[in-house]
This record gives sequence, C-alpha cells and structure tokens, in this order.
Amino acid sequence: MTVASLTANLDQHRSIIEALSEIDRLLLQSSALEPILDRVLPSIGSVLRCKSASVILVDGDCQDHARAYDFFTDAATKRPLRRLEVDVRHLTEACRQTMCWWTTPDDVHFASFLAPLAESGATVFQLCSLHHDQKVSGFLCVGHAQPLKASVSRGIGVTEFAERLSVVLANHERMAQLHRHANFDALTDLPNRSLFLDRLECERRKLQESGGRAALLYIDLDHFKRINDVEGHSAGDAVLRLVASRIVHCVKATDTVARLGGDEFAVFLAQVPNDDAARQVAVRILDCLSRPVKIDGRIHQLGASIGLARVPEDGDSIEALMKCSDIALYRAKESGRGRVVFFSAEIQDRMIARTALGASVRQAVQNRDFDLAFQPIVCCRSQAVLGVEALLRWPNGPEGEGRSPSIFVPIAEESDAILDLGAWVLATACRQFAAWKQRGLGLRYISINVSARQLKDGALLDTILATLARHAIEPAELQIEITESVLAEGGATDRNLRKLSALGAKLALDDFGTGYSSLNYLRTFPISTLKIDRSFMLDLPGNDGACRLVESIIRMCVALKKEVVAEGVEHQGQFDFLSSLGCGAVQGYLTGRPMMSPDVGRLLSRSPAGA
Repeated sequence: MTVASLTANLDQHRSIIEALSEIDRLLLQSSALEPILDRVLPSIGSVLRCKSASVILVDGDCQDHARAYDFFTDAATKRPLRRLEVDVRHLTEACRQTMCWWTTPDDVHFASFLAPLAESGATVFQLCSLHHDQKVSGFLCVGHAQPLKASVSRGIGVTEFAERLSVVLANHERMAQLHRHANFDALTDLPNRSLFLDRLECERRKLQESGGRAALLYIDLDHFKRINDVEGHSAGDAVLRLVASRIVHCVKATDTVARLGGDEFAVFLAQVPNDDAARQVAVRILDCLSRPVKIDGRIHQLGASIGLARVPEDGDSIEALMKCSDIALYRAKESGRGRVVFFSAEIQDRMIARTALGASVRQAVQNRDFDLAFQPIVCCRSQAVLGVEALLRWPNGPEGEGRSPSIFVPIAEESDAILDLGAWVLATACRQFAAWKQRGLGLRYISINVSARQLKDGALLDTILATLARHAIEPAELQIEITESVLAEGGATDRNLRKLSALGAKLALDDFGTGYSSLNYLRTFPISTLKIDRSFMLDLPGNDGACRLVESIIRMCVALKKEVVAEGVEHQGQFDFLSSLGCGAVQGYLTGRPMMSPDVGRLLSRSPAGA
C-alpha cells in the first residue's frame, strides 16, 4: 500500500468517525428531527460518496403513508419534503433479502420513492430499515451512480448509519411522547391545563399589541358524577371523549379547546367582536352538549354550565381571567345550571360575601351556635300530631338572608361542615324526642333532613344506629327526609337509603314536584312518605287546574301505598279540600308554625291521642 493510499484511507476513516460523532452529538443536543436530518444526510453522502441519501419515515397513525427527506450530493439547494404511499411489509421483507435495485424496477412498491431520486444521477440504490422496539419506523435509502464493487470497502456502510438513525428516531419518539404527556390530555387528546395556560398567555399578549377582543369560556358538566357512579368510569370516559369532540366542532379552528381536568373544559375564542358573539358560541356549545348520548346501549342526558370572561376587560393576567371565568361558572351553577353567565363585579362581590359566610358557618358549627325548631305534622282525620320535623335555626347568624337555612345549609354542604352539623342535628333531635317519649306525649316519629353529602358518607349508618341506641329510639320512630335530586345520585347514597329502610327507618321524599326525578323512583326506592311541596297549595281550592294536579298526586300515592303529607297548608279551605281527597297529613302555619321544644311540649299535651 502506497503512502498516498494509506493517507487516503486514514482521511476516510477520520471522516467516518467524525460523521458518527456528529450524529451522536446531535442526538444529545437536539430532540427536533428535521435539523438532525439536515446535518446527518450530507454526512452520509460525504462518507459513502453517494449521489443521494434519503430517509423515509412511516406515519405513526397510518402505515400506508410516509414522508421522505432527500439529499442530493451535487445539488445546491435543499430538497423539498415529499409525501408518498408505501408498503411497509413489502419493503421490510425486501431489506432482509437484498440491498440493491435499479431506479426503474418493475416492482411498483419501489417506484414511488426511487424514481424521483434518478434526478441525482443515481442508478442503483441500497435500502435498510430503521427500527426500534421491534417496529419498523422508516428506511434509509442511499443512491449510487453505479453498482458498488464487492472488493471496495469503506469501513462503514448503510447498515451502520441506519443503526445510528434508528437511535435518533427512538429518541425523537420518546421526546415526542414526553411532550405529549406533559401538554395533552391522554383521554381526549385536547391540550391540558398547562398547555392551555401557555397558549392563553401568548394570545393575551397578542391582544395587547393588536387591541383586539377575545373571550374565555369555563365549562363544567352538570351532574356528570352520576354517570361515573351509576355506569362506571369507562362509560364516563366515553362521555368525556364525546364532550370534547362536540365542543371542538362548535368553535373555529383558530380557537383553543382544552380539558382542564375531571369534567371541566375551557375554550379560548381568539377573536370576538362583541359580547353577543361570545354568547352565541357558548349557547351553541350548551345546545350541542344537551343532546342525548348513547353509551354502551344506554341513553344519557348531558348538560353543562358556562362561565364567561371577557379579554382583556375582565383581567390583565391569566390568573385574573381564569378566576373571573371560574366565578362566573359558579354563578351559572348556583342559579340553576344549564346556562351561560358573564363575569361581573356584582357576581364577584357576591362570591366574596359567600366565602365569608362559609367561614362563619364553619365557625358556628364548631361553636354549636345553632338551634332546632320543630314543626308539627298533623293527621287530617284525627288532627292528632303524628310527628315533628326538626328545622335548623341560626339565631345569632348574620343579619339578612345569610341567616336563612336555604342559604347557609347549601354552603355547609359544599364542605365537610355539613357532616358535623348533620350529626349535631341528629343527636339533638333524638335527645329531644326521647324526652317527649318519657313524658308520654304520644309522638310517633321525629323527622330530620339529610343532605346528599351526608348520604354519601360511609359512616352515616353507624352514626344513626349509635344515636338511636343512645336515646332508646326505635328505627321506625325516625323519618329521614330527602329531596328528589338525591335519588339520582346512585352509589353509596343508594346503598345507605336501602339499608336505612331495611332497618325500619321511614324515608320521606321532601318538596315533591319541584325536582326532576322519574316517577319510577317511587316504585323502585323504599320511599314511605311523599311530602307535596307548598307551591302546589297556593291556589287551592279555588283553581281547578291546581286542584286536579294535587288530586292526581294523592291518588297516585294511594295506589302506590305511600303516605302523603301536604306542606304549606295555611288556611282551613286548603285543609278541608285535602281532607276530602284522602290526604293523610298536613304541615303548615294552619296547624302549627315552627316552634321551640317547650312550645311543642305544650302543643302535644293538648293534641288528641292517637290517629
């Protein structure tokens, strides 16, 4: 070997080492694929002294399509990206058999990507598969001006470069997966909270420069938990995917839809000329989400509430805008759900006051600042007092509406404060009932209201049993009042209700007629008593329609063997009419206002015995 040839071989060997080192450096420094290929393909062309070097990458979501990155050694400009159709199985099998094909082969599987490479002057090609995790992800194709002589060895070939590129592709895919996991929701494939906030910040800055207007929609599904509890989480996941798809189809491609977590979604409307335009999009989303869905053969009725913040009017930061839309959403749910509410300063003031009231309620629960009043439930036939309903009072509560149970009880239900408060009501009511029993006042039962939050508590049953035993009260002497919405909760609520009934406790459906529960619940749940809401009493007995409606309810209860209590009876005409229909009992100002325990004792001592 001459000195010249030895020098040439050393130079070639150095070029090979530098080329491979360059690939390794790029692999460590960059996760972006195209910049790596832009530098690797020329290195391959230089080392292998070929006319062309191409990487064909198979699409991950469609194995019949690929994109080709081409490099021509003699070309002065970068080649454009090519889209093409491939047969991965056929090409992979070919790679196992041989590595050389002419540019115009009879086999159509190669012509689609080899033929355009003839422009480089190549006439014969070497093909090697790129793979990782036992999966073919692409091919490296090197074109030569003429077939290589078997005696010629350059120390490295297509296979070595293919191995390096396989590592590059594996790293790129791994980084892409990490990026997707960090920025996209795995269930719906929507941007997650982190990515959404980043995009929101970018859009907010653009608006600052352009002076445009936008809107932020905060969306929360109504009663979604019921689907998870009743149908299972797989059905719930299917619903969330469908919800995501429906929201995306309601907005423009320039808008951003994200899943923030759970059943909460957000939409950023990039350009809205006015409030009405933003409202129209929000209403369209509500209408779309309200359509029934069929999951696993069962029909589900969806619904949602939307809080809407204006950009930039409602905040000069992402945190402020998210807070405003959240406050508006809360107001939408508080005011009946299934509606769109714009943020306003008035709503914010209301929220601040509610937060302060919540803190006062929690403090009052700890200090036992509440009292119980009792309202008689009177038999229509004998006018004897059958039982009393325990009603919560907050005598030293804040002035105004905050002192009303209709205000502070729902606030207590939003936290675990309702569990402590409910346990206190149960213990206090049972202690008082036991005292009346010892005096022989002939009261049949004590009735207490139990919230949905309490009924989900796993310790509720044990608490009730322990309280009854402590005061020597039979389960049949306790009536649990629930609202219609509770019956749709399912899960632990359903189990607790059935266990209470099995023990002998009475279950009363309160405010009947004001909710949305199916009449089928009256047949399937162990409800013993229906309490007709006071709103049905207002027009009795003068309004024919109201009379027929109440008569229908009472007849239905008789047919189902349910006891009936009419609430809100305030004058004798109502009482007489209800008695004529066979109503079992009444409760209202006519027969007794809510009163403290000493007054109840005096009333019971005058009440007719028996019923």
